[in-house]
Amino acid sequence: MARNGRRPNGDGWLFKDGDGYRVKLAVGIDPSTGATKYRSARVKSHEEARKKLRQMQAELQQGRLVPSTKGNLAIYLEKWLEQHIRTSRSPNTYRQYVWLVRQHITPILGTKRVEDIKRADIKNLIALKAKQTVTPRGPSSESSETLLSRNTLRLIRAVIHAAFEDAIQEGLIALNPASKVDIPKAPAKEAVFLKPEEAARLFKAAQEDDLAEFWMFMLTTGTRIGEASGIRWQDIDFKAETVTIRGQLQRIDGQLQYRATTKTNQVRVLPLSSDLAARLRELRGRDMIAYQPDPGGIVFLNPAGRRLDPKYVRTKLMRLCEQAGVQPVSPHKLRHTAATLALAETGDLHAVQKMLGHSQIALTANIYGHAVDASQKRVASAVERVLRGNS
Repeated sequence: MARNGRRPNGDGWLFKDGDGYRVKLAVGIDPSTGATKYRSARVKSHEEARKKLRQMQAELQQGRLVPSTKGNLAIYLEKWLEQHIRTSRSPNTYRQYVWLVRQHITPILGTKRVEDIKRADIKNLIALKAKQTVTPRGPSSESSETLLSRNTLRLIRAVIHAAFEDAIQEGLIALNPASKVDIPKAPAKEAVFLKPEEAARLFKAAQEDDLAEFWMFMLTTGTRIGEASGIRWQDIDFKAETVTIRGQLQRIDGQLQYRATTKTNQVRVLPLSSDLAARLRELRGRDMIAYQPDPGGIVFLNPAGRRLDPKYVRTKLMRLCEQAGVQPVSPHKLRHTAATLALAETGDLHAVQKMLGHSQIALTANIYGHAVDASQKRVASAVERVLRGNS
């Protein structure tokens, strides 16, 4: 029987609905209209309806029952991306979130209502994605297909967890179904890198390239491509022969722009070899004569005096590898190569961690375990030579 006025939370009733029964429960008030919000369910018998009503009332008291949302998860996520992510994150992060939502989350869970999604649904999503194969991009790919990386799986979980946290704040759900969802373990991958003799050949070939100083910088500092291409003259201390990594170059709205942030939000100071420092002094002089300096003080520019586009850098590196007679590698593999060479020569894991900007030394050890093993072998050999009385 219909009733007038607002109902208090937990007030519910049941009634005949066709060949079954419907249960209806007041679960809250819409703050924008003042109207009562309801949850309902349909069952076959009067006894089932009584049990369902008691169950829904118990769930409401436990904070596990909330008003129904309008639309499905796909609609909610698109709204969430625009209202929460576009306004609070960097353009690159926003684009990454959009890609993760539309490529990985919406196709599987998009038709479900937000409040109907359970932890089992999120676990199933991650399990399905862990088995998904993708085709690697770029000429340096070693196989036609590979599984999604564990990092991509973590990002998928992080995005949907963040979306559900905001849904909790909005009163759409009571608990986050993405909480405590584990990422399947995968065997640790060793970094792909150039062997010392290959790195030496590439370094020699790079001396004659119009990006010679850029290649030297990447091979000796182990910086990421965005960090290296975003180095500014004010970041270089020629007297101390150091460079401070403060930001990176990113493509934003079609333009290569400098952003004062790194991948791990860390500022780090790296040493420059005396040879590289001297080459950079010469480069600064040549640039001032050849063309107008970059308005943001960016150090490494292409022959036309423009900032380095990542695609341009990759194409140039592939050609340089071919010229040097070494396996084709991506710019990120130069970072792995620099780290491997540094570890092999020094055995100083902490120094290499600082060089790379890793937040945890365990990450450095896991990726570059091969180099750690080699340096430890030399340490053992050195100790033995001392014990045998050899210098």
